[in-house]
Amino acid sequence: MNLATFRLRIGQTLNLKTNAEGTERDLVDSYINEAVEQFLLKTKVNKKTAQVSLTDDVGDYTLDPIMLSFDDMWIGSPSDSGYVPMLEPIDSWDVRAMRNVSSVTPGPSRYYAFEGNVIMLYPTPSTGDVLHIVYVPRPSPMTDDSHDPSAAPYGEVPSEFHHIVEAYAKWKSADYADDGSSQVGAMYQAEYERGLIEAKVLLSRKAGMFTGMAKVGRRNRLQRYASPGVDTGG
Repeated sequence: MNLATFRLRIGQTLNLKTNAEGTERDLVDSYINEAVEQFLLKTKVNKKTAQVSLTDDVGDYTLDPIMLSFDDMWIGSPSDSGYVPMLEPIDSWDVRAMRNVSSVTPGPSRYYAFEGNVIMLYPTPSTGDVLHIVYVPRPSPMTDDSHDPSAAPYGEVPSEFHHIVEAYAKWKSADYADDGSSQVGAMYQAEYERGLIEAKVLLSRKAGMFTGMAKVGRRNRLQRYASPGVDTGG
């Protein structure tokens, strides 16, 4: 579904002026682009891998603005052979505390924390280390009628999920239009939220993933914190 089709369906449903001369066209387009970004944030459906060359004994790195969200990270170096473990997420307080109480020889990093837009590594990396990061690219706004969120760089959202993007845009548009038939957008909001749950289930099944069994006992201290790429809100 391209931008023109999204706009037509939303405009016709809510009686908004979205034709070429329509006064509400730009507003609806902004809701559609916002919907794509929010869907990617909630589902992480489009992921890429980037490599960042690290600097000897420098532990803090600013996240590239192109990265909307991120998940797994690991450190690679020219001397690696065999299995390379993932970095473990911990709280930024712990990183500062460990840096303050000890003098540590640089690299390889074992832990990371995320604060604001900064990734904090511990121990600090050494010469030749490379950070590998799995991230969700920030989509470019769709501006032309033919632009499609299925394609790069507009999100690469599979077409089977476009109705969820549409529901979000209808929710925001109905709220703007004070649409009584949808309870001022509440009906579309509920449709969007149901769609997110269904999308996460479908994506898990597509990848052959299963829900893990609960384990009784004390949790590992280093597993207290969710990765910044994890949506803990469901």
